[in-house]
Amino acid sequence: MLILKAGPAQYSIRPAHLSLLVTLRRRSLQMVSDLGYDFFQSKDVDKAVKIANELLIPCLSWFGCTIAPGDEGMLESVREKWCHCLNEPGLTSSEYNCITNAYKKSYR
Repeated sequence: MLILKAGPAQYSIRPAHLSLLVTLRRRSLQMVSDLGYDFFQSKDVDKAVKIANELLIPCLSWFGCTIAPGDEGMLESVREKWCHCLNEPGLTSSEYNCITNAYKKSYR
């Protein structure tokens, strides 16, 4: 099954496969977010911040460049979950700053 079709210097996605790609990228973003959040909940904040900086923020940036119908709700859901981390008791100032910086980057 061919998904991409060659164009004059670019590739275009067939409309029939667009919904599949949109669904897969949303699920991927959700999985990356859940993984980082799970590390955060298990008090492994360093791993959570590393996942946020190396995986989640680039995914959010990519989503911001190529919005599909329904993406905005997913983006807000992910951002809201990570914003909730800032209210956790026992968070050191360093951890708070790391999460705040990652959260700010998600809006770029």
